Amino acid sequence: GPYLAFMLTGEIGLRLPAAAAPVMLFLKPSITAAFLFYFWRRGSYPELRGYRWGSSMFGADLLVGVALAALWVGPYIAIPWLRPENVQEGFDPELLGASLVPLALCVRMAGYALVTPLFEELFMRSFVIRMAEVWGKRGDFRDVPIGHYTRGSFIAVIIIFTVAHLPWEYWAMVPWAVLSTLWLYWRRHLMAVVVLHAATNGSILLFVIATGGEISGGAGAPLPLWFFV
Repeated sequence: GPYLAFMLTGEIGLRLPAAAAPVMLFLKPSITAAFLFYFWRRGSYPELRGYRWGSSMFGADLLVGVALAALWVGPYIAIPWLRPENVQEGFDPELLGASLVPLALCVRMAGYALVTPLFEELFMRSFVIRMAEVWGKRGDFRDVPIGHYTRGSFIAVIIIFTVAHLPWEYWAMVPWAVLSTLWLYWRRHLMAVVVLHAATNGSILLFVIATGGEISGGAGAPLPLWFFV
């Protein structure tokens, strides 16, 4: 439900005039978050419960996420031909006007580093990876423990997770998905990769903000970084 809500609002947003972009900035994560909250209140998502916040492993989940953020941005900074064709396209921090840049960034952070990790991990590393294991067996994916390894389900979730992203992102998405799924197999708790995912996304956005949205791209030309977020 939340994944479908996100995809549908995204597709609708692409077909609306540019003037609707500020509304969609709020609407897209809000609708998805509302679905998440609704199902949570109904008692769904038991795989998110029982996580030990504040433990040393919580810190480890965060640190791995930050390291994978470096893995994500590093290749595109170092290797120009990996970048998207138009690096000028990306999130516009002045979407709500120059005076409301902090608000726009806060909303983007909430959607990018909180809502997105939740619905993507619930769909990919709770549903897809376990459904791939029981596919054709008439089994219930919910009977498969979180973090249970089979070669087929591992390959399936990497492929589906990757193709759900833009083609230029595949260079980073494949190693990110492989390493974070291996972390899931070790941690055996879905919230561990939600935290990891949130740390990755949050770190990328904070990096872009800290650099002012651009760095030196070589040959004296600045490299815009908003395409990352």
